[in-house]
Amino acid sequence: MEEREEISSRTSKHWKAQKAALKAKFPDGWQPRKKLSPDALAGIRALHTQFPDQFPSKVLAEKFKVSPEAIRRILKSKWTPNEEQELERQERWFKRGKQVWSRWAQLGIKPPTKWRREGIVRDPIWNQKKGDRQQKGPRRAATADAHDGLFDRSES
Repeated sequence: MEEREEISSRTSKHWKAQKAALKAKFPDGWQPRKKLSPDALAGIRALHTQFPDQFPSKVLAEKFKVSPEAIRRILKSKWTPNEEQELERQERWFKRGKQVWSRWAQLGIKPPTKWRREGIVRDPIWNQKKGDRQQKGPRRAATADAHDGLFDRSES
């Protein structure tokens, strides 16, 4: 009985020390910058469960580009959503995907087929050949004429 209390008090001390360290590190609470999809979370858990020697927390953190603290929290968590919550999560992630790819499409990056089927397309100007996209303004035309004169070999 005495041994059990001693182990409990040691565990309690470690837990309190860890909690204090996390409180000092994250005074406003845990708010990760990068959010992983439910599929990515499942993948992290599966990799660590099946291959713990090849995929420790540090390696998973590098592969998924998140902090080791985030991986530790993912692996520690035992929460699983019920069917209703899972559907809600999938809908949220779908909406998020549409928003993200809409922004990328505005920048000229071609969305994957899944998102193009949803109506997310980039501006048609990006479908033109690169030379046709570049419109010569007054400054650009002057620069182009100057370069043509520099590389004209017919004068030599």
